[in-house]
Amino acid sequence: MSLHDEIQTLMGELGSKVPAEMMERVGAFIGRMAEDGVAKNACKVGDMAPSFSLHNASGQRVALADLLASGPVVAVFFRGEWCPFCDLTLKAYQRALPDLEALGATLVAVSPQSAQNTLSTVENRALGYDVLSDSSDAVARSFGLSFSMTDAERQLHKDFGLDLPEINDARDWDLPVPATYVIDRSGRIAWAQVESNYTTRAEPADVLDAVRALRPTH
Repeated sequence: MSLHDEIQTLMGELGSKVPAEMMERVGAFIGRMAEDGVAKNACKVGDMAPSFSLHNASGQRVALADLLASGPVVAVFFRGEWCPFCDLTLKAYQRALPDLEALGATLVAVSPQSAQNTLSTVENRALGYDVLSDSSDAVARSFGLSFSMTDAERQLHKDFGLDLPEINDARDWDLPVPATYVIDRSGRIAWAQVESNYTTRAEPADVLDAVRALRPTH
């Protein structure tokens, strides 16, 4: 089953479990981000990817420059393990990991979660790729992905039981919009999908095609 199909199934389940009033508020949140064009300033194909160095779940520093030394990098920005759409995405990329590695690519996922929650993300899903903690949202901001919530949107997350400053060990409620980048060895963005609507995610099969396209044809 594709990631898209899994998300459609999830949305059907949420529609039957979450009160209609809450779903309406979620819809308003997604609509506001689309209307404001939250993703319009994000890095795009042809741009040089901003450099970064972040801690992984083991507390080790992982630098984009070091990863690019061995091949292209796939960077997946997600909101947090509390997000069911992110959960499906992380698992889908775990399934695609052997194919990505066979093509010489390195996969990393980036979220604003604290170091402790980053570790639980990896352990609970038995992920074989690095999840990096961008708790200050600085890297997401450098990619043009970070956005701030309105008071109503903060309250919506609180009503779902989510205290994001605590989860992210941060002072604010900023989050990244979901995004996936394929970065070639020169550091240039070769493929990108950035979504204001967090229920839409890049399909691993499309990412694999983008990585294959980087390989020499002779």
